[in-house]
Amino acid sequence: MIARMASPDEIFDRVLSYCGFTDALGPGILVRALTDEGVDKQSATVNDYRRAVPRIEARMKAYLDADEVAHRLRRIMGYLAFVDGEIDEDDERVFSRIGRAHAADKGPMGASGKKGSREVTPAAGTRLPPGPKPRPPRDG
Repeated sequence: MIARMASPDEIFDRVLSYCGFTDALGPGILVRALTDEGVDKQSATVNDYRRAVPRIEARMKAYLDADEVAHRLRRIMGYLAFVDGEIDEDDERVFSRIGRAHAADKGPMGASGKKGSREVTPAAGTRLPPGPKPRPPRDG
């Protein structure tokens, strides 16, 4: 498939619209998520946004409930797949469906090391599996 021509401003505005942030805070929150990923708004690519998704997700969780965050992230991932040429339809319903499949297929590798694992770093706002249990003290 062929990637669509979308300017960095177009991508930023669409991703921002799916985040659910207020008009006053939203742009700064999204810019900060990109900056934390080492890229600025004017040079951000689709892959930069994909790498920033855990940071965007963490920020969304501060303002929205978990179901709303999941719904909005599916739309973001679907839109990024559209811009990248992976899907042909510019339709939010398709974005939500495709975003769900895309997240399962191309999700980050978690602590289990398996592709598509839903585990992310604590900075992204999700829990990692518990570590090994501490050993009991030895008697003398």
